[in-house]
Amino acid sequence: MSSAPPNSRRGVTAILHGALALLLIATLAACGGSPAGDPAARPTLVNAIRDAEDLVIGHALTELMSNNELVEAARALCDLHDRLGPDEASQQTEALLRSLDWNAPANPAMLDLMLEIGRTTVCLDTGAPASPLAELLPERPHIGGGATGAEVDRAVAAFLDTDEGRHFVATIRNRQATLGEVFTVSMSDVELVRHARGICWTWAELGPDADAELRSAQEAYGWTGEADTEMFELLLDVADAACITVGA
Repeated sequence: MSSAPPNSRRGVTAILHGALALLLIATLAACGGSPAGDPAARPTLVNAIRDAEDLVIGHALTELMSNNELVEAARALCDLHDRLGPDEASQQTEALLRSLDWNAPANPAMLDLMLEIGRTTVCLDTGAPASPLAELLPERPHIGGGATGAEVDRAVAAFLDTDEGRHFVATIRNRQATLGEVFTVSMSDVELVRHARGICWTWAELGPDADAELRSAQEAYGWTGEADTEMFELLLDVADAACITVGA
């Protein structure tokens, strides 16, 4: 889903993150780390990522990556964190995921897993420089033939200039005024529409499983208080208005 707020990594979904953490512990305990040049290093990383994909509702970006790309992406993550430190590196990876439309909580969790296992396996091999992470992560496939970023921007602007778009925004802002400091206060009108677009995508991609994914996203963003929950329910209710225009 798009337009993730600054605290979007908080929680990273209790169920998903907990399951990936358990998988990480089991993997590291089993292999004890793999030294540089160890033939088991690459399979250890790849197998852990492929096992984790089975825990994800919907799609994870790693499913579109080859085994070689997983290895190189792990090395790129290690290099990024070593050069920039964990805070700045995490900010850059979050921004990169948003730019590629991989904002469901499974995706930052998968990168976390890739980094942690990579540090004890493929990242120990320093024989070749790491490639930039942006060259290794795939863009999320678009529904309905796909649209470029510029096309999406134009669709969002056009929607906001219609009666339906103005009603969509007014409905959210009017409810927001009665609830105080809810998450929508810090979101622009464009961000509201982009988030509704993410909801549309989730419905289209997952069908009956969409509700679980949307609730996971709500938890990951930290929108769990009573007022935030009420606003999230409203956003789900009014997202239909944006789906036809900007959902694809």
